Amino acid sequence: DAERSEAFKPTDRDNIHDAVRKSEGGFHALNVAVKNHLRAWYLATAQSLAEQQGRTEQAAEALNNLASVLDDFGEHDKALEFHERALKVYLALHGEQHPNTAGTYNNIAIVYDRKGDHERALEGFERALRIRLAVLGEMHPDTAATCHNMAVAYHAQGDYGKALEFYERALKIKVAVHGEQHSDTASTYN
Repeated sequence: DAERSEAFKPTDRDNIHDAVRKSEGGFHALNVAVKNHLRAWYLATAQSLAEQQGRTEQAAEALNNLASVLDDFGEHDKALEFHERALKVYLALHGEQHPNTAGTYNNIAIVYDRKGDHERALEGFERALRIRLAVLGEMHPDTAATCHNMAVAYHAQGDYGKALEFYERALKIKVAVHGEQHSDTASTYN
């Protein structure tokens, strides 16, 4: 927080704080500016690292992480671009039937769901689920996560019957894998 910043001399701190308070937007504007600069630096650094890694597991992971950050910032189209790049790397490295490929399909579907394109989200979740069932089996936390995500998408579409079906399926897996008292189990009860 800018108000708790330190300076070399107390008078420096007072002068800086006075100048910030008098500026348009004050400390809030300063905090927003710092956040935006850090965000831009992170995105540029992460993109550079991903490009340096080439078509490796680490590059795909970095691309997926970068996409998730972009999605959190509301930059859904840019997030999709980076998830798609990660997907191409995973497909080249592992093919379709791999947990990381399924995870990336799931990530892409999450972005579509956040954009309000629930049909495309469900297509991605269904693809991820088919792979996860084939590779990981029914009783796996990642399978439960995709079932939960599908329930959320169906709920957003107003298809409460399908939503309930997938919430119950996710809950069954989570109880079997984690037990009743685990936070992942609680998130499905919620």
